[in-house]
Parts: sequence; structure tokens; C-alpha cells
Amino acid sequence: MDIPVWLSKYLSREDTELIEGAVERAEKLTMGEIVPMVVKSSSTTNHVFLSLAFFMLSLYLLLFLFFVEERGAFFQGGVFIAFVLLLFFLEKKLWVQRILTPARDRAFQVEQRAVKEFYQHRVNRTEKSTGILIFVSLFEHQVVVLGDRAISSKIPKAEWDGLVKVLVQGIKKRRMGQGFVEAIQICGGLLEAHFPKEDTNPNELSNHLVIKT
Repeated sequence: MDIPVWLSKYLSREDTELIEGAVERAEKLTMGEIVPMVVKSSSTTNHVFLSLAFFMLSLYLLLFLFFVEERGAFFQGGVFIAFVLLLFFLEKKLWVQRILTPARDRAFQVEQRAVKEFYQHRVNRTEKSTGILIFVSLFEHQVVVLGDRAISSKIPKAEWDGLVKVLVQGIKKRRMGQGFVEAIQICGGLLEAHFPKEDTNPNELSNHLVIKT
């Protein structure tokens, strides 16, 4: 599996193989079907340019009134061009996008994206309704765990907090592969306690890590 540039600092091809192996081992002990996924971003950032432009324009006007106005037109134009270039430079920076996207909005959009991917990848279509999605949105450094009906009826959302914490720490330390493996092990343990394997235990969903922008 080729690793996109935006993910390469966090994950290697070898990591994806370890993740797939972790899913396979976990699913041998349970009727649950685990789907690990990482996406580049869930948040819309179209507003960032406008917000940043308003801030930069306000700052330029202040400088113009108290400093630039007394200089010549050439100097004024140079300062204006510098501000425009700085605007286009900053609006591409992830840390700027995070600052200008409220935390509540980021969390909501990650949840919505996770739900969308849950259905698109047919995690809700397993025979015994035991599919589970471990969803990572890299830009927001957020993790969402979604279980199908049978899982949600027996395992409350709070039970997944340990899994989420482990995976978030792995992202922050740029050791996403290890974070996923440990999270999948935790997931497998929880699933085994409530949904132990039966005589017939087909592999209904792919074990590989799903990567999307």
C-alpha cells in the first residue's frame, strides 16, 4: 500500500501491514468486524481565507494609519504586497486552519464524516450487526469509534475511551501505526468479552487500513 505524503510522517508501509495483522488476530477471537480508517481531514476550511484576510487587512490599515501613510507610494505598495503574500502563505498552514476553526465545529464535522464512512464502507452490513469503525481524522487529531447495533447495545460509548486515548497519543507522537495496533488490541478484548467467536466466523469486511483524503 502506498502511503500519501500527508500521512508519511505518521505511518509507514510496514505499519499498515502490522495494523492489518492486528485486525486479523483480533477478529479470530470475536464475531466483531473491525475496520480501521484514517482520513486527511474532516473539517471544511473555506472560511479560513476570509477570516485571515479580514485580520490581515485590519492589521494593514492600522499600520497604514500610524506608520505606512507617511511613507511614499512605493513603500506603501511594497508593504501591501508583503501582506498579501503572507496571507496566502499562512492560509495553507495547518496550525492556522486549526486556530481559525472552532474546536466544537471540528469535533462535529469529524463525527459527521465518521458516520458517513461507516455507511459507505458497509460497516453496518455484517450478518450479526457487529461491525465497528475505528476512525482517525488526522488534521483534527481526533478519533471516533462507531459500532453497529449489536455492539452499541452491549458496549457503552465510555468503554471506548481507553482505545481513543491510546490512538490519539500515537498520533501526537507520530507513531500512528503503534497506536492503531494497541487500539485494535483493546477493541478486540472488548469485543471478545461480549461477542466471542462461534463455530462459523467468516471475515465479512476487509482487514486493511482504509486511507482517504
